[in-house]
Amino acid sequence: MPAVNRYYTSTAQDTTLTSSVNSTGTSIPVSALVGYPSQYPYIVALDYNTASEELVQVNGVTGLTLNVTRGFNSTNPTNHGVGAIVRHVITAQDMTEAQQHIAAESNVHGVVGQLAGMGDVVATTFLTMGG
Repeated sequence: MPAVNRYYTSTAQDTTLTSSVNSTGTSIPVSALVGYPSQYPYIVALDYNTASEELVQVNGVTGLTLNVTRGFNSTNPTNHGVGAIVRHVITAQDMTEAQQHIAAESNVHGVVGQLAGMGDVVATTFLTMGG
């Protein structure tokens, strides 16, 4: 599955659920969205740092309601109660995709086919500017 651009911010403040959500709900009401990304998708953890933590992908926001896809990165959709901590996070999938990109030797950055490797001989022509 190809990587999807996800968005991040360094200024998102933790927020909380303003009502409970069941394991199938895709509308997540929160108390604030201070510093959260204005582009989508991005990832948040519901019930952050608890045994009930679930990652969800935020696909849009209406007012203070997150429109989400549940169970991101193989986490289990579960019920979450009023006051549960919601935190904007980076995930294992983000790190895995970054490492796969770094290690890729073909089909990256618009290049079709193989990229030049460390042992490849590449001819370079230098141009002199002016006079």
